[in-house]
Amino acid sequence: MKSIILLISVSISLFSATTDLICAQNSQKMVVSHYMVGMSIYGNTVADLKNDINDAHNQGIEAFQLNMNTWNNADYKLVTSNMYQAASECSFPFYLFPSAGFGINPDVPVVQWSYDDIYNYLQLYGKHTNQLQVDGRPLFTSWLGEAKGVAFWKNVKKSLMDSCGINLYYVPWHASFLAYGSTIPLTPELIEKYLTEWNGVIDGFFWWGASRHPFPADIALNITPAKSIPTAAEYLSNALRLNNLSFMTPVVPSFWATCKDPCKYTEHNGAKGLQSQWMSIINNQTARWVNLVTWNDKGEDTHWTPHPNPSTALKIKIYSHAGYVELNKYYIQWWKTGQQPTIENDKIFYFYRTQFQDAVPLTENCPFNCNDTLPDKIYVTTMLVNPATLTIYSGSKTTVHQVPGGVYYWEAEMGYGSQRFRITRGAEVVIDTISEKLVDKIPQYKTRSLFSGFSETNRNVTSINKTISNNFVSSFGKTIVCSNKGLIQVYNFQGSKMLEVQVVDRLNTNMASGIYLVRFTDNNGNVSNSRVQIK
Repeated sequence: MKSIILLISVSISLFSATTDLICAQNSQKMVVSHYMVGMSIYGNTVADLKNDINDAHNQGIEAFQLNMNTWNNADYKLVTSNMYQAASECSFPFYLFPSAGFGINPDVPVVQWSYDDIYNYLQLYGKHTNQLQVDGRPLFTSWLGEAKGVAFWKNVKKSLMDSCGINLYYVPWHASFLAYGSTIPLTPELIEKYLTEWNGVIDGFFWWGASRHPFPADIALNITPAKSIPTAAEYLSNALRLNNLSFMTPVVPSFWATCKDPCKYTEHNGAKGLQSQWMSIINNQTARWVNLVTWNDKGEDTHWTPHPNPSTALKIKIYSHAGYVELNKYYIQWWKTGQQPTIENDKIFYFYRTQFQDAVPLTENCPFNCNDTLPDKIYVTTMLVNPATLTIYSGSKTTVHQVPGGVYYWEAEMGYGSQRFRITRGAEVVIDTISEKLVDKIPQYKTRSLFSGFSETNRNVTSINKTISNNFVSSFGKTIVCSNKGLIQVYNFQGSKMLEVQVVDRLNTNMASGIYLVRFTDNNGNVSNSRVQIK
């Protein structure tokens, strides 16, 4: 009898686990991110890729779209194999699906994806536990590929079904009809013409959008519908819904095609662009997937990885997007639940370029020349439980805003030097933080990469609310410097405590290079929280 009960129990557990996987994959709302297989952040081993997956999971991402411009590359095949293995070893469901790249780059000639390549990929991974399925069909996407023609893709789907019973769920990004590099205006009629041409071949559509404007179309600003991420997305969403097709819509944090000449840059005004995209998705789109474009494209400054130093190349300065990542969690929750999240603790998010537009670098690393005019601004987003005062100290310039409770967006004139952000309510200092990046008067290198960070106060821990302005924590080399006697606690970005030491005014460490979180409590019990860089 006991063995029967045990067997029933095990069967129920297995059924429950399988059901959870199926439900997760068939969810009508899923957040994914476009992963460039050739641009790893931590490395290419299984352990390295698990770091990427954990970082993604912690911000609400449920799948990676693995982009490769060819399947005839041993490194890509190895990373793909390791990625599926890494996903299978995680304690939470995490999915993968391919993005077959068909872009033409004369500087990097490759053998493009063929039918045999698609077949071989799906033989390896089409039925893998961690391959994203849609109603039991493996999801397959492509980046471009329309040049192959309708007949090619129709044959791909038919041949896969006939030869091995794979019913492909095909969701491409086809650029040509979206006026990508064309002057053809984007209209609902043009979308309908495209959908008619590809009827029976595509099961949905992925809007890439990376280089486009994050704000709605505005002819006065020369933002046509095809140049607007949200407007084009709304056109597509409506047409696809009427044709019973799925939609994968993008969210892009920023865009700068690094060191390209002529200059390719799109202004997002801090997090205002992020808000614009999400409000369109939440209010005006019917999307099955939100694709965070991209996870790790260091060549276009679109990365969603929270890594504090996403690119170590001296020639290209690409900065952390930690502020975007943290703020994005709020919108992900809103979209997934359908309810605007309740703000439970105060947060601020800051965004700025680390040099003025006309700065002349010591080293001419990037031969790009931009004819546009950028605002030399500091952008701050406040997420507050109750009204407060925001003071922005940008070098010698001070800007004060009276801030309501809720999520709001602010600007300040940028100044040379340190960037400090302070939230007060009357005499209480709620947040007081100094960003780890200076605005350089004479930068070492030229860059347009936008740095973003954040600071928060846990309202459930009263001592943190006692942050005061005259406690200052900084670093040089491997030394952490503080303004008073007290207790230093050092944490890594995973939240693990690295050190806890009583100090007089400084702490000499032998920690590895990187960004750390430091909590300093002076001998009067006042607490400050800072980020420091150990070199």
